[in-house]
Amino acid sequence: RRGIYEEVLVGALTGPRVNNSGTPLKVIRSLLAQADLGRLRAAGDPLPPSESFTLFRGVSGASDARRVSGPSWTASIACAAWFAMRAGLKDPAIYRARLRREEVLFYTNERDEQEFCAFARNPRRVAADLSVLASSWEAKC
Repeated sequence: RRGIYEEVLVGALTGPRVNNSGTPLKVIRSLLAQADLGRLRAAGDPLPPSESFTLFRGVSGASDARRVSGPSWTASIACAAWFAMRAGLKDPAIYRARLRREEVLFYTNERDEQEFCAFARNPRRVAADLSVLASSWEAKC
């Protein structure tokens, strides 16, 4: 009723102190599905100029904790490596996906993370030295 749902949702998904791993993915999908797409995109930052984006997602852990299909993606492979390594869980990895502009639900660039909210189909694991990439991101911060 107050017209702030989308703005609050963007903040909730991009601004938690730790992460959203405690929220079931089906709940996140449901919250996003209830949003007005135009207002959701307007609540974030303008998308970079491109018709498609190569994006990365850092994950670690096993089973549900891994969340390869989660909605937070970045244009920076070093940032993805940092997220994969930061919790100290087993099997850290980076996944890559190519998404079209219209598949992106919203974009923010807080903390220079270039975060794209989208649900990628068929992400592929990237072979990379995560510790080197993560260190380069940490040095940048």
